[in-house]
Amino acid sequence: MLDPIIITGLPRSRTSLVTQIMELSGVFLGQTLGVTKANPHGQLENIDIINKVQKKHLREYGFDTKGQKPIPPLKWHAPDPNRKQKVFNIMKSHGLEDQIWGFKDAKACLDWRAWHEAFPNAYWIVTERNDADVIKSCLRTSFMTKYKDIKGWQYWIDEHKKRFQDMFNNLERIKKVNTDNLICYNFDVIEEIIEDLSLNFDYEKVYNQIQPI
Repeated sequence: MLDPIIITGLPRSRTSLVTQIMELSGVFLGQTLGVTKANPHGQLENIDIINKVQKKHLREYGFDTKGQKPIPPLKWHAPDPNRKQKVFNIMKSHGLEDQIWGFKDAKACLDWRAWHEAFPNAYWIVTERNDADVIKSCLRTSFMTKYKDIKGWQYWIDEHKKRFQDMFNNLERIKKVNTDNLICYNFDVIEEIIEDLSLNFDYEKVYNQIQPI
């Protein structure tokens, strides 16, 4: 089976929006979490992968399973030798055959080396959003609890940016998507990604069904 498309980025940076576009373009996500109060468009997270692989690994080493505080140190790598088989088993049980497939989790950037070790040919998409808007979203979102003020959340954002830079320094198949452009209906970068992956971008479907306004 092909290695996945992995969508990650800061929480509250619209990773779900990018994932929705990828799903509409033909990416198989398996069984995912749908609409929630915090995300009316649907989170599109594969809960089995997140709970049985991603959170399990972070929890084992004492890190926050929400990716807030504490997070792994920069350049952290704890091997997870069974990750590839565990993820494939989950996806197969969800119906994966020979499709292009992917998953989304903001926390994947925190142990990206374990993901890269399991899937060295994965295609990474990292979302970015204006810092001030991410902070506003964190401050008004009930499950973003580990920092209480702008200074705290800015520190958390800056720490994530160091990890994103580490990824871009070490991974070849990686692209950045500015989601502030997406909500202005500028799909240039996401169209390039979809073309790279030999998927089909349907502008009308994206515009009508996602409505990023």
